[in-house]
Amino acid sequence: GLAACDAGADTASSSSFTTRDSAGITIVENLVAEPGGIARWQVDSTPAVTIGVETGDTTQEFSRIGSVIQLPNGMILVLNGQGESAFELRFFDSTRAHIATHGRRGEGPGDYRWINFVGAAGGDTVVAVDFPNRRLNRVSATAGYLRSISLDELAFKRFLGDDASGTSETLIPFDDSVYAIKAFRRVRTPDMMQETLSYHILDLRAGTASEVARHRESDSRRVELSRGAMYMAPLEAGTPVHVVDRARGRMCVGRTNVPELSCMDTTGARRIIRWRIDTVPFTSDDRRAREELLRTSA
Repeated sequence: GLAACDAGADTASSSSFTTRDSAGITIVENLVAEPGGIARWQVDSTPAVTIGVETGDTTQEFSRIGSVIQLPNGMILVLNGQGESAFELRFFDSTRAHIATHGRRGEGPGDYRWINFVGAAGGDTVVAVDFPNRRLNRVSATAGYLRSISLDELAFKRFLGDDASGTSETLIPFDDSVYAIKAFRRVRTPDMMQETLSYHILDLRAGTASEVARHRESDSRRVELSRGAMYMAPLEAGTPVHVVDRARGRMCVGRTNVPELSCMDTTGARRIIRWRIDTVPFTSDDRRAREELLRTSA
């Protein structure tokens, strides 16, 4: 389904999909289960590059790998840390040789507490979002820490509403002032927590916030466990999902039980992508087994 984000030009038409315009919204409809012309991914059984050892080379010993990305120049970045403390950026060349390590745990310039997003920013530079420190950092493999931008959630609320929370935690930057954001909007009672998720493209330079979509999650109910009370969401179809395509400057939002994505790019252009649905059975026994796993692991 998500491969449909790459579907042809705005006026395209073929046996596999059609594209049309409706009140300024581009609608792409895939008509068959496997549209022709869409590239397929294949994973080779033999890795092209292997990074990491159990002991010996400290530059290739990892405590917890947060993410791995390949930069446009061929370098490989590994985000390393412990638990919810991803704070170390390790750069390797295409042959797995270690180039540099930047970042340490802390609150000063070039320090991190938890990098919850990292992405390419051109050349050997990456952009890292440090949620607990509320800032966006740019780091170069050769030059190290370059600069920071503070993330002001109170300023975000002026555009997204006073009930919007968690915006720094979910923020993904397109550039220094344009962000894709998922906002949490919660209403809590003694026995239930209601949560709505809203998805936005926020442009601080222009002073605008465009809402891509808004979905309500299933109500989470208070459950008593041996370690205390917690809110547990029931396992139901229709979980909100989203993806941010930084290369195209686009955010797409959908629900797991609906074969449709609502997309918007940084120019405000909207696109709806639909595809043929395939049913995957999920029985009551599957649901009970999953809920019991949540209870025992919580």
